[in-house]
Amino acid sequence: MGKTKPFVHSPMAYGLWPLACILMNVLFLTVSRITDINVRGIYTDLMRRFRDEGHNVHIVSPLERRLKQKTQYIEKDGIKLLNVRTFNIEKTNLIEKGIGTILLAYQFHQVI
Repeated sequence: MGKTKPFVHSPMAYGLWPLACILMNVLFLTVSRITDINVRGIYTDLMRRFRDEGHNVHIVSPLERRLKQKTQYIEKDGIKLLNVRTFNIEKTNLIEKGIGTILLAYQFHQVI
């Protein structure tokens, strides 16, 4: 039997060393409400992974009108989180959801 090489999780092992040194500014825009980066979920897990790899992570998520809160900026655990007050886009009537969804990009752009 031939000797197999052990699995190595290193960028250098795959010839990716120059790419591993590039740090990114990650801007993650989402329609999902993110209030805490430590909650388990597909998006939060991905953003924490980027942060752990040394990237600058910025998250913009909606804060619906029915919650009666203003736009808020939070820096926590090395991640910048901007919750933007928007129209209701979940659990609301079809017209408000449609208008809210159309205006979401505009509202995000105005705050950023």
